[in-house]
This record gives sequence, C-alpha cells and structure tokens, in this order.
Amino acid sequence: MNDQEYLNECRAQFEDFARTLATRTAQLPEDHPLRELATAAQALTGAEGNLYDEGPALVVRLFDTYP
Repeated sequence: MNDQEYLNECRAQFEDFARTLATRTAQLPEDHPLRELATAAQALTGAEGNLYDEGPALVVRLFDTYP
C-alpha cells in the first residue's frame, strides 16, 4: 500500500465513523455535546484541508468527554 492508498483508506474510515456517529446520535437533542461532535465530524468529511487541523481535536474531545 502506498501513501495515497493509505490516505484514502484513513479518510474512508473517518467518513464511516462520522456517518455512524451521526446516525447513532440523531435522536439526541441538537444541543447535546455528543451530537455536536457528530455534526462537526461529518462536516470534516467534505473538507479537504481542515481534516488535519480539526480532526485530531475532535478525536481527543471524544475520548476526553466519553472515555
């Protein structure tokens, strides 16, 4: 697997995670922190450059808030 294939695989996994998280939190109130996290993660799936800037902070927030 070359670097581009690895990048594509990582992006696909993140998109799947974001989609699953959004589906599982859809019934929560809109101002619930976990639903806000899901919305932010889904917003990153379409952005090219922001994934590296904002993605790690979202993952840290997930594990800090919901260990």
